[in-house]
Amino acid sequence: AGSTSIQEALDPESVRHLMDRVYAVLRRAVEANDGVIVKFTGDGLMAAFGVEAVGEDDAWRAVLTGLAMQEAIAELESAVELPLRVGINSGEVIVTEGQTDVVGDAVNVAARLEAAAPPGGVLVGEEIHERVRDMTVEHR
Repeated sequence: AGSTSIQEALDPESVRHLMDRVYAVLRRAVEANDGVIVKFTGDGLMAAFGVEAVGEDDAWRAVLTGLAMQEAIAELESAVELPLRVGINSGEVIVTEGQTDVVGDAVNVAARLEAAAPPGGVLVGEEIHERVRDMTVEHR
């Protein structure tokens, strides 16, 4: 959230250094929960769970990843505040064989959830909420 104003306040080299650090901590959060980075989207990224092999805990791992991303950003030492918004959704998508890129309405809804999430928040779609609402960290 607010990445345009952050980038306007820094020189391009500082922006590149900052974004490299941001991408590194977010990538670690995704990969630690067996997610796949689908693409980097300017100042953010899209990750997917269950692309290579669907698992019963894909929704739970996505939520854990969203929380881990928020924690990682909060702990990232930076001269500027880095508010992060996370949107998580589930649904049918199309994946081209041999690729990880996903397309479908579920992706569009996830983007809208991310835009609606408060800075520092994780907003999940209804299906994700139904799957994880009774889970706790001990379920992991």
